[in-house]
Amino acid sequence: MSQMPPSHKLANRAVLAVSSVLAEVGALAEHVKNDYGEDLIVQTSLGDSADNFTLLIQVKGTQRALNADGVLSISFDVQHLYRWASHSQPVLVCVYSEPSKRLHAFSPRHSVSLWEMSTSRYKSKTIRLGAAHEFSADTANRFIWDCRIEHYGRMLAWRESHLAYAAGSNEFARRRNYAERELSLICFRFLQDVGVLVGDDVLSEFRQKVENASRSFARERSPSASGNHRPVDAIGLALLGHVDEISGGSGLPAVVLERCSRVASIFFKNRHPEEWQRIESCFVASDLETEV
Repeated sequence: MSQMPPSHKLANRAVLAVSSVLAEVGALAEHVKNDYGEDLIVQTSLGDSADNFTLLIQVKGTQRALNADGVLSISFDVQHLYRWASHSQPVLVCVYSEPSKRLHAFSPRHSVSLWEMSTSRYKSKTIRLGAAHEFSADTANRFIWDCRIEHYGRMLAWRESHLAYAAGSNEFARRRNYAERELSLICFRFLQDVGVLVGDDVLSEFRQKVENASRSFARERSPSASGNHRPVDAIGLALLGHVDEISGGSGLPAVVLERCSRVASIFFKNRHPEEWQRIESCFVASDLETEV
């Protein structure tokens, strides 16, 4: 009779625990048949629309209990950590502790250095997982938002790279116009995904945040301040706050923040010119006070 070792049962319980959390946030997980270190491939979605990327998840079950300080210490092969941290797709490592019945997770890309993994004298590295690493529906949703934002950042960076590469070509003008249209389209889709744009109009709550940010810039302006704030800076501040709220604490890469702020300002100015004039007046008044 075939035997089923305890380690296989533990691995199955660990995968089920992770899949259960993913199901809570509407993500679909499938087992990877050809396993090179990742156990699940995950399709996430925003509303009813599937994201244009997938996640890879490595699941590990352990009989190790939490330390007295509530931390789970577990070792991983250095080469595995390097692979996960350098993977083109986002990778999450989830650890299920059988004694505590708790799930922890970490992103190798944010937890280890490729240089450290390449030059390490050791074959393994211990990762410490505490309360901040506990894996739940809330933290899973935050990780998915991080991946979604990173996806948009990569798309923008790729096209900016292509634009820079084409600078020396005879068709630079044509390629630049084409690339700029694509960059604007990516920003348009991102602003829709985060709810700043509803269709092609700017969310009223977001417009209010921009106006509040503009007034704050005007009040805090001092004669000794270097540089001049612009309305697009208020857009950027409001965008950071908005994304922080909907994602549970995610930030924005510079390329996403800068380009999306410019696109949002265009829609704001065209759709709500009177509100935009009020915002601009905050910065004009601020500049006049500085000159006086």
